[in-house]
Amino acid sequence: MIAPGVADPAGESFLAASKDRVGFYSARASAYVELSLSGDVLGVWKTTPPPRIIITGIAVTPSGAVFLSAHRQYKSGEATPEWQLPLYRLDKSSSALVQLPQDALSIPDGPIRPMLLLGTDGDELVFYSKPPASLSWFAVR
Repeated sequence: MIAPGVADPAGESFLAASKDRVGFYSARASAYVELSLSGDVLGVWKTTPPPRIIITGIAVTPSGAVFLSAHRQYKSGEATPEWQLPLYRLDKSSSALVQLPQDALSIPDGPIRPMLLLGTDGDELVFYSKPPASLSWFAVR
């Protein structure tokens, strides 16, 4: 039972599965937990997200790499870019969320803009993209 006034760590959380593991990221607890398919805890990583970042999705590749998409909050009156996709990789050795450069995804030229990380298909990341609204698969370079 959670005490009154205490935020549930399952709120603002994301669940992802791969061929041999399940990952859970709690934005409220700033922690990633990985379980084997038999329920054994493989690891717990306490992260420190960058300021003004809201995690929007998570994916775990078959090799165990963990990626997180995010939305950046802007202050009132602050100029906002037309499009920006903060994409992070969890460095399990340091528990750091490492921002990937904007060209880290193999995005073809054109109007496709990844918006929300949904999961993986093999080693490719699957995003909800627009315009037009669709699913898109991108390899990480």
